[in-house]
This record gives sequence, structure tokens and C-alpha cells, in this order.
Amino acid sequence: METILTIKKVLDKIKKLYSWFIEDDHILIGICEAFTIVTVINSYMMISGMDNPKTGRFAYIHLLIRLTIVSVFFIIWDYEAAFQAIKKTTTIIKGISKTNIKEIYKNVLAHKFASICIVYTLLIVIICLVMILGIFVPKGGQGLYLNLLLLFGFISITVFFIYILERIQSLFHRNKR
Repeated sequence: METILTIKKVLDKIKKLYSWFIEDDHILIGICEAFTIVTVINSYMMISGMDNPKTGRFAYIHLLIRLTIVSVFFIIWDYEAAFQAIKKTTTIIKGISKTNIKEIYKNVLAHKFASICIVYTLLIVIICLVMILGIFVPKGGQGLYLNLLLLFGFISITVFFIYILERIQSLFHRNKR
């Protein structure tokens, strides 16, 4: 019994360290960040030859399985936060309909890495569903993984570009005063 309590204390400390490092308590953001990191690393491994690239529909199914594994891990890791996230998500979805573009823009700038990961994960899920449910058989292979890396780079550069534009704009607003 003492061993179980000690393991629980250690896990609680690791959770606190993780929460401090990630700086966000929303489990869906954590899932997107973990999925993005693993997918980018794995895509590099597929392109470099350290791992065999998946082909056909299985490549896309493999990506969705990876997202499921990451999600299940996060839910098991912190099931309390998972249930809170479900409640928060319904509130967020209701709030999105009332949100204007400027608020989304500010949120992206405030949470750059999280925004990159969310967009990347959502795009991959959409791409996977289209390819799995599509009428033609996709190739997959190294081309897919190269495109996944390029997609991550494109999203990252876009967010960085938005950030630079905002910084330049703020410089001009300061100089006008």
C-alpha cells in the first residue's frame, strides 16, 4: 500500500512539472502538442530511412492510430483534466461562434506553439479522413512524410510571419505617438 502511495506522489509531481512546462491546463492542447512532436520526429525518421514509410491507406490509418494512442495516454495520465476539458470544450465551441477574427488573431499570437500544433493536428485528421474514405487508393510512402514535414514548416512559418507583422505594426503605432 505504501508503494502505491509513493507512486501516486511521484506521478502527481510529474504532472505538476508537465503542467508548469506546458503552461496550459487544457488536455486537448496537450494532445495536439504531443501528436505534433511525435509526428514530426516520426516523419523525419521515415524520410531519413531510420523507419520504413507506411504506404497506401494504412499510412493514414497509422496517423489516426497514433493520435488515438496519444489521446488515450493523456486521458489515462490525467483523467480529471480530461473530463474538465470536455466541459471547457463545449464552452469554447459556443464562444467561437461569438468570436471575431481579431480575438482569434490575438490568441494565436499569445499561444504560438499551441496554435501551430492545433492547426497541424486538425489538418492531418482532415487529410487522413479524406484519404481513408476517398475513392482512390493513396500512395503514402516517403512523399506523405515529406509533405507532413512541409505542412508543419508552412504552418510554423505562417504563424511566425503573423507574429513579425504584429511586431512591426506595434512599432509603427508606438512611433505615431
